Amino acid sequence: MLSSRQMQVFNNENVQSQVGAQIYVGYGLNEADMLFNNKYKLVHTIQ
Repeated sequence: MLSSRQMQVFNNENVQSQVGAQIYVGYGLNEADMLFNNKYKLVHTIQ
């Protein structure tokens, strides 16, 4: 069953120095599974 989750990454933080940083979300049995099988997606770019 698919589900939707939300998480707060920053709370009242000055992210001015992080502009352009990209946040990815992924899944897998481990990091190698996630990376080698492209089980991740860009979800946000800090503006």
